[in-house]
Amino acid sequence: MLLVAAFAAMLCQVARADIRSDAVRLLAKRLRASGADPKNVTVSGVVVRGNQALLSWDSGKGRGLMGLVTSGDRWWDALDLTLRGGCWTTERSYPLVVAGHYPAQYLPADYLPPPDSETLLSQGLSADLVGAAASANADVRDSQTQAKKAQHGNLVTLVGCEADTYTVEPDLQIHPAGGKIHPDVRNFTSGYDITIAYSRNDAGPDAKLTQLFARAPTKAEFAPNYLPAPGWGGPDAVCFFDIGLGGAKPVMFERGTAIDIWFPFVLDDRLRYNLSFFSAGKPSGMIFGTVFDNTLHFVLPQFTIDPHDTLMAEIDGDVRGS
Repeated sequence: MLLVAAFAAMLCQVARADIRSDAVRLLAKRLRASGADPKNVTVSGVVVRGNQALLSWDSGKGRGLMGLVTSGDRWWDALDLTLRGGCWTTERSYPLVVAGHYPAQYLPADYLPPPDSETLLSQGLSADLVGAAASANADVRDSQTQAKKAQHGNLVTLVGCEADTYTVEPDLQIHPAGGKIHPDVRNFTSGYDITIAYSRNDAGPDAKLTQLFARAPTKAEFAPNYLPAPGWGGPDAVCFFDIGLGGAKPVMFERGTAIDIWFPFVLDDRLRYNLSFFSAGKPSGMIFGTVFDNTLHFVLPQFTIDPHDTLMAEIDGDVRGS
């Protein structure tokens, strides 16, 4: 029994070490955007229970908690509670929630109280994980203390928190001079953060975005989370997405549309990633991308989207040189 307990403890330590490494990689893009160096981020209070994990991070310019859930043998960034301007804001996505429909109005939730157990449970984390975090994670532990004070009639406020209620209306028009498509939150796109800077085009005044849908690969489609042998021939997909337009006629986009996709799980830099799509009855062929801060960048050739037929895209990863 002692050997079993020791082995379980060792596995837990390994899991925590892997999660710390994954968290830094997953945070890098947003940290760099805030002016912080990802190398300086501190990850603490890592708790792992089954297929869920929770951790705290502090970059010196911001801090928050990250909830991870396993799907397809990877840890997915499924829950982010971030302290901004004295307010805790929450973003939750796949696999904790089913992807929404975009384009759509987005109404940010009012600020939540600090991340106590009740808040974390309401976001979909397991009771086992939340119970462990209440003692092992300082942010959750401190939030529990504040929640108890509030229950006993002691007023607890978030210092400097000025929460506003507003609605985000996406720009659906396809502009002939070019433009950008970017859902405000990742729950619209299965956890992926997708930005499309589309090129000049021949869109008419009635051309509008009608769909941006993304999904994770199924188990049978998902590239394995280890480096396979060259010529392995197995599943290699890491993301699928569709783009739909409405209007009276097809829209032709000039060469140069840029697609940037941040991944909610850690990409394997040893793989070479390519995007291919089928649109207006024509296949694109492979378009190879670059990786930085866990974000794939692709530049598309000229293409056309027919209003009666969505552009269907797939991103795959293969062994370099195979």
